[in-house]
Amino acid sequence: MRQTSYAVGYELRWTRLLELNLGLTRTDYRKGVAVPGAAVVLERDRPWLWNAALALLPTERLTLYAATTRGLEESGIAPGNASNPGAALPALRTRQYEAGARYAFPGGWRATTAVFDIAKPYFDLDRRDGAFRQLGTVTHRGAEASLSGSPLEGLSMIVGMVWLRPRVTGQAVDDGRIGPRPIGRTPLLVDASADYRIPGLSGFSVDAHATYEARRTANAANTASLPARAILDLGARYRSRIGHVPTLLRVQVRNVADTFGWRVSGGGGYTLLPGRRVIASVTADF
Repeated sequence: MRQTSYAVGYELRWTRLLELNLGLTRTDYRKGVAVPGAAVVLERDRPWLWNAALALLPTERLTLYAATTRGLEESGIAPGNASNPGAALPALRTRQYEAGARYAFPGGWRATTAVFDIAKPYFDLDRRDGAFRQLGTVTHRGAEASLSGSPLEGLSMIVGMVWLRPRVTGQAVDDGRIGPRPIGRTPLLVDASADYRIPGLSGFSVDAHATYEARRTANAANTASLPARAILDLGARYRSRIGHVPTLLRVQVRNVADTFGWRVSGGGGYTLLPGRRVIASVTADF
């Protein structure tokens, strides 16, 4: 794959009042896929891409913003369970609208909320011949919110939530070849993490990371789904020196409860969710 881009941008800053960003990009995208025994398949696209963002600062603590983007997203190749495995897929032209607000509370807490609308071509297995191809357009409309801060000395935390309403439209949905809900999407995702530097133990900290995913669609016909699941990871860090070299020792226990589950990808492929495992690492900055 090769991608060459030429871009021009404009930025305006009016102190404590507004910020404006505009950008225009010309992209030359090329991708070649070589399959043994077959000719190299080439995909090429030369779109104009753009972005615009406006932020208003009505007070020192409040920021209101809106943004829109037209982008290009790599789509990979057709999966192995398709009748056209390894076929080169074209780059996806995407568009996104977003609007939201950020507020800085006294005491260092920060809250962000936003609504968004994202659309791009939807690829999946065509039930007529098993080929992996574009079957319509998928839109992701939803809202997101996050809160971060430090309630105690040495403790920092952040929690975020995404509410999503994904829908597929197009002739394949109208014909009943696929359902209106895309594979692998969940309507609710919650992600929370915390890090605590223990007083009196210089360089030592413990951390936790938890995620919750609601039930998600597991096949193109929308007749199967994966149950909701929650995953907890725990870890510890120790920052020190070996000689004069700054060193970080890191130990993590992933999927502490050994939660069983599956992951599903486009085309209906399944992989097993990794079970409980311990990961240790040493990082040195020479």
